[in-house]
Amino acid sequence: MTTFTSPFTGNVIQPTDVSYEAIALSGTVQLYWPQYVNDAGQQVSARIIDVVSAVGGILKLPNAQQASVGEDILIRNQGSNTFTVSRSDGTGSFSVPAGQSYYTYLTDNTTAVGVWQTVAFGLGTSYA
Repeated sequence: MTTFTSPFTGNVIQPTDVSYEAIALSGTVQLYWPQYVNDAGQQVSARIIDVVSAVGGILKLPNAQQASVGEDILIRNQGSNTFTVSRSDGTGSFSVPAGQSYYTYLTDNTTAVGVWQTVAFGLGTSYA
């Protein structure tokens, strides 16, 4: 696994941080790490993404080889349609139903699709 570390501090280098992005999803949208966006038509991957999707929307995660392990994204569905989140090649997908949020983070960046772990936020029941 490649980890990008600073030669000065030894700490892991994270991509330029874009904290929030709202996406109106229709069709398929590919996410790009902020430091690799070079076209106004490319969608920046932010740490927190609110999505309103048309029916059948697909959000593709960015290239895993361009980031350190531990990079993460919180994806929240603010619309009324379920949409799909997939790895950059369209595999390894999960659905985000209306009103739900999912946290995904990179655990292996040896390939472009990477290995992403996913945690559902606020689902289920808890007891004090």
